Amino acid sequence: ISAISADGALTCTAPTPPSVNFNQAGATVFGTGPLTLTGTPCCTSYDVPGLTQTVSVPNGSFVYVTSNGGVGLAVSACSVAPCGVAVYVALVVDGVVPHNGFQQIEAATNAADSIDPTAYWHIGQVVPLDPGVHTIKVQARYISSVNAPFGANVSNGDMYPLRQGDLTVLVLSQ
Repeated sequence: ISAISADGALTCTAPTPPSVNFNQAGATVFGTGPLTLTGTPCCTSYDVPGLTQTVSVPNGSFVYVTSNGGVGLAVSACSVAPCGVAVYVALVVDGVVPHNGFQQIEAATNAADSIDPTAYWHIGQVVPLDPGVHTIKVQARYISSVNAPFGANVSNGDMYPLRQGDLTVLVLSQ
């Protein structure tokens, strides 16, 4: 109670909270379409459409990155049983795959010829980044296929949301 007026009315004044800037931000982006991978396995990785973010990291912050999504056949049914595809998926920071857990190999396989095999990636951890602007993206590379001549689809857009990839980046102050 700050004051009582002559007619008995109470006046209350709350203290003004301090202004605090926590330097925290977060965003999620979603796959905008499939990345179709075919051909001879090798060393070339490709950006997954829609799964790229550029973030500004202030002093005294750390960054948590996570990505999820699906891998399956480029054509939904197997031509001959068994069938499947194997794909390498990685989180890439400033053009480099960080050490310790930023990559997975997903194998979508099926013993029948009528069901669409799907595998899912789940990658997430704290990334040590210096202050400044950084680009974080998801990339994939074809490894192999069995009886799947059209290759693999990595992620998808809204047309096939069960495989649609996502990339979330959280910048948190210490």
